[in-house]
Amino acid sequence: MTLVRIATVAPKYAVLRGGQRTAKFVAESIWYTVYIVRILHHGEVVFRHGEGLANIEDGLEPDADTLYLIASCSKAFASTMCAILESEDKISWNTPVSNYLPDFKTLHDPEVSRRATLKDLCSHATGLAPVDHAVMGFHDEYYNRGCNQVKISSNLPVAYDFRSRWLYNNCMYGVVGELIAKVCKTTTGTALKNKIFRPWEWTGPAPAQLSTRIATLPKDIDP
Repeated sequence: MTLVRIATVAPKYAVLRGGQRTAKFVAESIWYTVYIVRILHHGEVVFRHGEGLANIEDGLEPDADTLYLIASCSKAFASTMCAILESEDKISWNTPVSNYLPDFKTLHDPEVSRRATLKDLCSHATGLAPVDHAVMGFHDEYYNRGCNQVKISSNLPVAYDFRSRWLYNNCMYGVVGELIAKVCKTTTGTALKNKIFRPWEWTGPAPAQLSTRIATLPKDIDP
């Protein structure tokens, strides 16, 4: 799902034109099975457009309650959660992560676990090599299970010197998730619900409707 936010100083007719152009661009430029464009104007959804099928096999068309895999958009929620906990004086961006998670001990470069902070993990600055989806599975079904994130990350080989360059690494956000869970004394998902979704009044379909509201990739498409 694509959410487009346009400056609220613009008049509504300009916002609507912008939404129409955005929808046309997505349709013409990006391969998709389904997409949705929404535009907020002064807190009001003034433009909503979607095309395609949320589930090709079942012929499910998207609507306002369709749920999507958000993939790496989850990183924004994890880092926001860290900012909330930092504002509550429960963690610090500049404290080594190993102070919170003593089992985070990087085997191939001990300096990383000794010095790496939340800033380093969230900004992909550790220099540790990532693990490809071919190994882990798109949903971590092959190699990785949530609570193993710290152990897996501790055994990653070194690709570059610590803080020498940017290198995208999903595993580091797994460590961040485990830190959040430990500090909040609950699961990361529950912590997000309590600190973000509920206070911001983000709601979704009832649990009984979830199975029919989830957008899925075609079975013959390799994500």
